[in-house]
Amino acid sequence: MRVHHVGEVCSIFLTLALALGLASGCSSPQGGEREPLLPAVPGVDATQYGWPEGSVVIELENPLATDPDLAVFRRAEGSGRPAVIVIHGWFGNALNPSGNTLIQEAIGANAHYLYPNVRGPHTGTDNCCSDVAMADLDSALRFLSRYADVEPSQVFFVAASGGGYTSLCYLMSRDQALGGVRAWVPITNLIAFHDESSGSPYEDAVRGCTGSDDELDEEKAARRSPFFMPRAGKIGRTPLAIFAGINDGHDGPVAISHSLDFYNRLAQEANTTGVGPVVYDALMTRDVDVLPQLDAKLDDRVVYYEQSADFGRLVVFEGGHEMLPNVALARLGEED
Repeated sequence: MRVHHVGEVCSIFLTLALALGLASGCSSPQGGEREPLLPAVPGVDATQYGWPEGSVVIELENPLATDPDLAVFRRAEGSGRPAVIVIHGWFGNALNPSGNTLIQEAIGANAHYLYPNVRGPHTGTDNCCSDVAMADLDSALRFLSRYADVEPSQVFFVAASGGGYTSLCYLMSRDQALGGVRAWVPITNLIAFHDESSGSPYEDAVRGCTGSDDELDEEKAARRSPFFMPRAGKIGRTPLAIFAGINDGHDGPVAISHSLDFYNRLAQEANTTGVGPVVYDALMTRDVDVLPQLDAKLDDRVVYYEQSADFGRLVVFEGGHEMLPNVALARLGEED
């Protein structure tokens, strides 16, 4: 779809005006340049899908795909505001999102908001850390730079579960300094997740998105797993925060070993201390009496364990497979 931006429209208007001998200008009422026209999808009303007023369904061009990606965008008030990219869960998409979209929290924080489709549910080979899916997120950053005047250093990826997985894929596959990545209860190892999901819809979905047949192709699954992916950029360029509910895996679909193992992998690369075996076992078995008592809360939840390094931090809190919306967008614009 060809989108005529304001600059092109102004040029056409000026040419016609000069031909007619008329004076013309194309400045905004405030005297500055107008913002470029959004690449909105004609005839699609975001409010019909439950998004609040001011939300627009847009197209994100992707050079690796025939079709553009869809996204929901809502602009912040004023200038100089940060942006959040919130990514849907495993079976979600932009028009039928799964989990808390954080749109109301973004409005409350006065942050630009983008909710990309990233090729929709994780069921086909264009999903699950594919080159096409990662290029969708490249396009999302370009969009925010052009249409919201927000550079990547002020963009925060905030997502849970399958969205947290996608955020970590991007972190590992790109040498790009972002404002931060906040991954809640993420999946980091598709081989382990497939084994842990026996008999559930996730089992078939993992085989589908890795291009496996009846048996999981572990080599393909490893290539699409943040835990196994080689790091494209310098560790620590993007502040990382991983949040894990201690009951997840017991009362939820993603064992907290995904968070612990990924943190330990980065700690090893950074030549720093990770989660030790005694604490690791205590967290996995929920034997909280073994853990040192912390005088810390995450919103109103007890924090059982927290560890920080130059590359980011890990927080294990009282909860399950969830994101805590009251704190998910806290302190945007500050390093985690």
